[in-house]
Amino acid sequence: MSLWDRWRARRDDGPRLGPRRAPQPLLGGARRPARRNPVWRVLRLVLLAAALLMFVTASIGYSNNKLRRRKTWMTIAELTDAVLRFQHDFQRWPDSFDQLLRPPADQPPYLPSLPRDAWGHEFRYLRVAEPAPAGGFRIVSDGPDGRPGTGDDIENL
Repeated sequence: MSLWDRWRARRDDGPRLGPRRAPQPLLGGARRPARRNPVWRVLRLVLLAAALLMFVTASIGYSNNKLRRRKTWMTIAELTDAVLRFQHDFQRWPDSFDQLLRPPADQPPYLPSLPRDAWGHEFRYLRVAEPAPAGGFRIVSDGPDGRPGTGDDIENL
């Protein structure tokens, strides 16, 4: 008999101080029998489905808001382009968006109609005294909440 076999035999047949106990669970406590009631299985399935549904709707809402912001940025870029074309033609900034729809003289309109942002709110046209990178004006969307001056406003830079 080899040394290895003797060690295994001694370990397996070593002195016992009582009946062999079942292994203790890792986290302590007595083992409970598995619940075989189908109600618990259905309940777990319903909770899992609810959690999955909440995750999916939150991610869809986030991506929808992101797309609306991108669409609003594109509309602001179109309005900025129309204002800059007006300034190029008349050597002055328009006083309001109405002058882009009905320009003076015999010019065609710079915009077919006044667009709204992705949330259905009107854009605001503001003249500024200091020269901004886009000129002496600002075009502002009030964002998802529709209130001016909040942190979710979108404007041209």
